[in-house]
Amino acid sequence: MSLATEAFLFAEQAAAADTVGNAETAMDLHTQAVDFLMNAAAVEQSPTTQAVLKKRAGEMLTRAEQLRRSLGEKHKSRRTVPNLVKGLSVPTTDVQRAAAASLWELSYSDPQSKVMIGKYGAIPPLLELLSSPDLKTQERASGALAMLCCQCDPNKEIMHQVGAVRILQNKLLTCKDPSVLVNVIQAINNLAVNTPFKSEVATGEVIECLRVQAQADNAELRENAQVALSNMTHHH
Repeated sequence: MSLATEAFLFAEQAAAADTVGNAETAMDLHTQAVDFLMNAAAVEQSPTTQAVLKKRAGEMLTRAEQLRRSLGEKHKSRRTVPNLVKGLSVPTTDVQRAAAASLWELSYSDPQSKVMIGKYGAIPPLLELLSSPDLKTQERASGALAMLCCQCDPNKEIMHQVGAVRILQNKLLTCKDPSVLVNVIQAINNLAVNTPFKSEVATGEVIECLRVQAQADNAELRENAQVALSNMTHHH
């Protein structure tokens, strides 16, 4: 039996457990199924089968997150982080959006999870999702990035190393959607605070763009831009 077949069968077992009524067991099985399916996809030779494996992994991940939420506060679990990071790269918009949203939520509700999320490699795929054709995915990815670099020096360093400064600057200068811009400005601001590369972040072009956004009609956008502008021009 091939690894792909085993992975599909395990996913079916996880789906069957979902009907029995034990949500915690079903969540664990769905989480394991995501890992099994993505590992099988990584070694699968057939592009068609690989795509189906990733699609199924996305479905399992989405259901695992639904189950986790239904179980309540104590299940805002860090153990789901590896699969959420994998979900960012599943070529399905719904899955990418859900994974980014869950990482945003987790990094907000459990600040100590931020370093773990960064170590598992979430930052590069989140940066890639800033170019998603889906604005909701962009909003959630930018929100997660903003939260991950808020008072978290290890993640700021990772972001600096992978070129996040230039990517966020470009997004700030080209984005027209207020819901995305709010988060991008917050990410840029968080990245610039108490870091040795503040001057690299706060370029003249960025400062000028923030001055424009500080006059925006959208109240949240205007407020975020004003805060960032104040922080970046202080001793600038």
